[in-house]
Amino acid sequence: MLDDVWEPLDAMVLNALGVAYGFGRGTEQNIPLAIEYFDRAIEYDSEEAKKNKTRFKKTIFGSWKIK
Repeated sequence: MLDDVWEPLDAMVLNALGVAYGFGRGTEQNIPLAIEYFDRAIEYDSEEAKKNKTRFKKTIFGSWKIK
């Protein structure tokens, strides 16, 4: 029962951290860390995190960048 309350909050917080790091909002931009946060939020089925992750693209060299 408690998980029903916390999991949506966890997903929102993880997604928000992904946005902060991905776009440098309130912190230095760190896209790989943002992707990690988005992926963790996606584990909670966060549609918002899925949408936000699509704003980034992995290069052929394995690094991430904004599309």
